[in-house]
Amino acid sequence: MISETLISFIIQALGWVGTVLFIVSYFQLNRGIWTLQDTKFHVYNILGSIFLVVDTVYDFSFASAAANLFWGIVACYGLIKYRKGVDHHNNLHSSSEVG
Repeated sequence: MISETLISFIIQALGWVGTVLFIVSYFQLNRGIWTLQDTKFHVYNILGSIFLVVDTVYDFSFASAAANLFWGIVACYGLIKYRKGVDHHNNLHSSSEVG
């Protein structure tokens, strides 16, 4: 059986990893290394959101959990939006090259 201390440590570590993912993604965006169209930006935010939701729910911090959940939903929306844009853009180029 896993001890409560180990579970607490793992969940807290997930929270810290989530925090680092948020900071890295925002820093890379502001440095111009990543853009809103980069999959990495959205994946870092989605994973960061998931990890922080786990951590904040475990600590019964439901307001923070809700904020992080919403952050993840927005990141999913952005990922889907920009992936559809890439697919649509690729389809336009491939169909215009035929003929």
